[in-house]
Amino acid sequence: MRPGASRFGDEFAILIERDFGTPAGMRPSLRVARRTLAPSSGNRVGFIGLGNMGGPMAANVVKAGNDVTVFDLSAPACEAAAAAGAKVAASPAEAAANADYVITMLPNGKIASSVYTGDGGLLSSVDTSTTVLDCSTIDAATARSIGAAAAERGIGFMDSPVSGGVAAAAAGSLAFMCGGDAATFEKAKLILAPMGPKIFHAG
Repeated sequence: MRPGASRFGDEFAILIERDFGTPAGMRPSLRVARRTLAPSSGNRVGFIGLGNMGGPMAANVVKAGNDVTVFDLSAPACEAAAAAGAKVAASPAEAAANADYVITMLPNGKIASSVYTGDGGLLSSVDTSTTVLDCSTIDAATARSIGAAAAERGIGFMDSPVSGGVAAAAAGSLAFMCGGDAATFEKAKLILAPMGPKIFHAG
């Protein structure tokens, strides 16, 4: 196996350095997974949050051959997802039931916290074998709080905010900056791949 190759075929990782202009001139390294093969398919995926970004993201996960169940408060958004091939659930917990992956794309940290840790929240209902990814762009404190709550329950959680707009979401060309442990990242990058080819692990 050539240096940098992985057990996922031709998928490989390279290091990208980004200068954050720290006083000490530090240049933290970020690891990005680039895919050259088809992303993972045949997974049971719960997708919660079908706004301007979430809707096309969920559609791309369906296109990759995954069994996707969605939830959103907007009936038209759910109808569009159903037209793309997804199943529609009556609640976030129902969307996440028996899922291999749960992906959330929510408007803000308050809603994300409620969905994950509120009464009947996702973290109280998903199995420890489920990999959970929050792609919402939320404040760091809320992301850390959700991650800590997931860790307490033995659930693999990846904070995975996106870079790119609606056009990139539709084209499947988003970039993801992922925070979480290495083992969860290995699982997460396979289901993120249908939504974008640049998947960074920031630790």
